[in-house]
Amino acid sequence: MFAADPTVPGGWIKGHWIQFAYQLCNSVVGLAYSFVMTMLILFVMRISGLALRVSENAEKRGIDESEIGYHAYDFAVYEPEEGSDTESTHSSIDMEG
Repeated sequence: MFAADPTVPGGWIKGHWIQFAYQLCNSVVGLAYSFVMTMLILFVMRISGLALRVSENAEKRGIDESEIGYHAYDFAVYEPEEGSDTESTHSSIDMEG
């Protein structure tokens, strides 16, 4: 029922290397298609203003605070550094609590 076409004379084990070439070509085409579509999606994201990374300021403040507006963990308390130009009041973690 699900058997392969019996007219195909074996594969690379029996010396018919064309099957290997077909599979290699199929893999290369799949890789190229995936690469091109990913680059297209990233390009559309870039021109629409979306980004894969947060800003450096958001990294310093913490992703939780910059993305959802509050800290996800109560034990991580930030205290401001002297001379910091960030808008956040947080810059270093105090694990004491």
